[in-house]
Amino acid sequence: TADGSAATTIRDVTYGQPQVIRVDSVEGFGDGDECWYHDVQPGDEAVIHAHASLTRTAPGIYRLAANAAVTIEAAGTVTWRTAGGDWQATDGAIPAQADEVRIEAR
Repeated sequence: TADGSAATTIRDVTYGQPQVIRVDSVEGFGDGDECWYHDVQPGDEAVIHAHASLTRTAPGIYRLAANAAVTIEAAGTVTWRTAGGDWQATDGAIPAQADEVRIEAR
């Protein structure tokens, strides 16, 4: 389903009007639910267009380049900021707009 609360495996598709999709089970799906299907089969390849790079620029300071939020786990305090902005405390979750990360490790 669009909200990810149900999933099934497609077994057959008959193209035309209407398009008929036969699945293993409809459990979890209801009338009128919006759903998405992906035609992915064993052996198919996928490209995930997400990246993150953490480069040390000074002791305890790192340059972060990412197009998605990242989580940094450290045995110490982790803070982040946008270029020239104020340092902001975090539980390790760093938003994609962060430019710098400071890790005060023990």
